[in-house]
Amino acid sequence: MKDHEKAVTLMTDELHIKPYFDYKGGTIVGSSAHSTEPATTAHVFMIQSLLSRNKDVIYILPVRKLSEEDEHAKHIILSVAKIGLKVIAVITAMLGTQDDVLFCRNHSSEHRSSPSSG
Repeated sequence: MKDHEKAVTLMTDELHIKPYFDYKGGTIVGSSAHSTEPATTAHVFMIQSLLSRNKDVIYILPVRKLSEEDEHAKHIILSVAKIGLKVIAVITAMLGTQDDVLFCRNHSSEHRSSPSSG
């Protein structure tokens, strides 16, 4: 990536999936990230460059229920920064459920700038 392409947005979306376990390639798949129960949603994290057509899925989080302890957005932003990209904005289409509002509130407050007093 060229330097001008390293300013990115982090986009999140929620996909509802059929909750079931499967055995593939010697591994059981379908479980939730923090539970022994099958996942009912997949939270997909994507980055898109502001100044180019680069757009990639960077993380998929299978969950049963999103909780306050989930720090995945913060972890992803820090990981993206470590490889030289700068997250300018977080965009979500997940508003509507209590879990989604909780997720957005917990992960966006750390990245807001405070109004200057003057």
